[in-house]
Amino acid sequence: MPDLPEHPLEFQVAPDVVFRLGAELITDHLQALVEILKNSYDANASRVTVRIETESTAATSSVESLFPAAKGFVEISDNGHGMSAKTVASAWLVLARSPKRAAKDAGTIKSGARHPLGDKGLGRLSSQRLGENLEVVTQTAKSSVAEHVGIAWKQFETAPTLADIKVLRGASELGTKSSGTKVLISGLHEPDLWAVHAAEPLKIASRLAELITPFRELPGFKLAMTINGQTIELAEISSRIRSEADATFSFRYAKRSLEIEGQLKLRLLRPSGALGKVFDRVCAEDDGKALLDYFQERRLPDSLGLKASPAKDWFVSVSSSYALDDAQEVETEEGTPTEKPELVDPGPFNGEADSFSLGGAGRAQDLRHFDSLREYRQHVKDLAGVRVYRD
Repeated sequence: MPDLPEHPLEFQVAPDVVFRLGAELITDHLQALVEILKNSYDANASRVTVRIETESTAATSSVESLFPAAKGFVEISDNGHGMSAKTVASAWLVLARSPKRAAKDAGTIKSGARHPLGDKGLGRLSSQRLGENLEVVTQTAKSSVAEHVGIAWKQFETAPTLADIKVLRGASELGTKSSGTKVLISGLHEPDLWAVHAAEPLKIASRLAELITPFRELPGFKLAMTINGQTIELAEISSRIRSEADATFSFRYAKRSLEIEGQLKLRLLRPSGALGKVFDRVCAEDDGKALLDYFQERRLPDSLGLKASPAKDWFVSVSSSYALDDAQEVETEEGTPTEKPELVDPGPFNGEADSFSLGGAGRAQDLRHFDSLREYRQHVKDLAGVRVYRD
């Protein structure tokens, strides 16, 4: 057996592995933006601003940067708790290391802190999808000086090992005595895509639904965005989409009881074909009042809570409640009832759900906030699904 070298053997990683990892985990530029925004949410920020400039440089926009001449940039600023110099060195510069994941696993998340959305350490890898350079300016409440570090992703194409990657460092200030973090990504890869999104803000809203619920703003977390100086009204966009719904429901569970309320539009009851035309003619005379009288005369269960909706544009409202202790017996796979299981109270939660019709020509005539039925259908499909929002 040949003699082994005296110095210890060790693994090393070629920097281009980082590029391949980022390319496989982050599908596109909008997902990259969401991954970075998750870090602001996890930092307990109450306010986040996103500024995207596709033609300007940091120098021409009076933005402090280690890469002032790089064309096009994304600037994400928050008022979260920031990072200390020690955290930057031991966590942010250690790829895929996430103190948030460790805190979740150990159950040591501080009281009052948000349950982390991002815990895979992908935020900095996401930035390579957006631009050539990444900078972070961050400051904690205990420090009067911000840490400013930056890297050029091009180094990862030629450097022999990760240890050969140069991390630039500068002294900086966030312009405030409080804590916060600013992420600056310059040398944009696909500047034209952002210009397209500025003209089609609905697409951004649907993708950001992973982070920003379309039903209402997350409490204590406000997101503002501009693209080439144009304000993207995310909350307004969400309300426009929801206004096209045929039915909307809200539910709230507390103290072992589930309360459900809903509202339905008259068109939800419209039959297809020739009967639809009769329906339109009859209901147009009194906005469906006679139809509602008919339903109420049928003596529907009181538990349905059916009545005329007080809200504009809605036909009827419904309400109902269910007690946890009244849950039915559980059936086995064979279909025979079993003993009633011990019911565990899951704790309070609430939610909302909307129902949309993707129907044909008749539906197209009802649209108020979309130029075409095709556009409407696409945005509804983009938002479709069930999402859980914590905190």
